[in-house]
Amino acid sequence: RRPIRRPARHLRFRYRSAPNSGIFRLRDVTRECSDLLWVWGGFALCLVICGWGLWRGDRANRLGAGIVLVAWTLSLVLHEWGNYGGPELNVVVIDIVATIVLMGLSLWSRRIWILVAAALQIDTVASHFAAGISHFHNWTYTTVTGLLGGYGLLLCMAVAFTLHEMER
Repeated sequence: RRPIRRPARHLRFRYRSAPNSGIFRLRDVTRECSDLLWVWGGFALCLVICGWGLWRGDRANRLGAGIVLVAWTLSLVLHEWGNYGGPELNVVVIDIVATIVLMGLSLWSRRIWILVAAALQIDTVASHFAAGISHFHNWTYTTVTGLLGGYGLLLCMAVAFTLHEMER
């Protein structure tokens, strides 16, 4: 009698990392790899871009880079690792405070990049509330907040700091 062949979707990579740790599935490994690339890669990029702004920028660039760096670091420190259930109160409060401070800095400095950064932060805060109200998929929430409040904000800062360097 021939064994029943299962479709490829039933195949899972299984391994043990420690004697009593249990079996990890491929999605757990994928989540750990995405955390490594998405979260820590973004934080490394944040350190580079904000460090550049703190080192070479004028007063408004330094303040903006400092606000983003402090907010990003606090979000990582106060994040409840392993909780992938949507927005956390700690991160929402940090993003609201960062939004208010960036809006104030935008009014004070009259720089277009800080206005765009504040708008991206407003979108991020709106995404927090939308995720809490509508309960849409976690990966959608993570992608939207990561692209708007993370990589979009860093791109905005990198362009602003590059233009500042070209004017020097």
